[in-house]
Amino acid sequence: MDENPGWSVEGLWAFGPPQGGGSSNGNPTASYTGANIYGYNLSGDYENDLPARALKTTALDFSQASSVELRFMRWLGVEAGQYDSATVQVSNDGVQWHTLWSNAGMGDIKDTAWVECRYDMSDVADGHAQVYVRWVMGPTDYSITFPGWN
Repeated sequence: MDENPGWSVEGLWAFGPPQGGGSSNGNPTASYTGANIYGYNLSGDYENDLPARALKTTALDFSQASSVELRFMRWLGVEAGQYDSATVQVSNDGVQWHTLWSNAGMGDIKDTAWVECRYDMSDVADGHAQVYVRWVMGPTDYSITFPGWN
């Protein structure tokens, strides 16, 4: 990403060049493509006792589309799902959110490189003129932090 698409951010979500830093293999020091990325705390870890905080796209028009799939590159560090949560969700009304992926039931995730992610979101997106995708960091527990989403 070279230019900020203007997505909405909560908490420490930010758009900019990757800064590295953080624990457990850290945040990336280079983007996958372009000069910038979106990440939760680009230079460090997410907070303890963090409520859910989202990065949400602007409305995406899939009114003429079918078999819609979400594809992106991630660099994620998150404690096991029973302690800290990371999710990807989709909505066609901005109110009811459907989870495409969650770290629930998984152990710690400590990416050391960009990882391709692909999720079918056709059930929610096909034929809809206003579709939103959001990446959610949190909630988290009271101890141990990781770099979070990038």
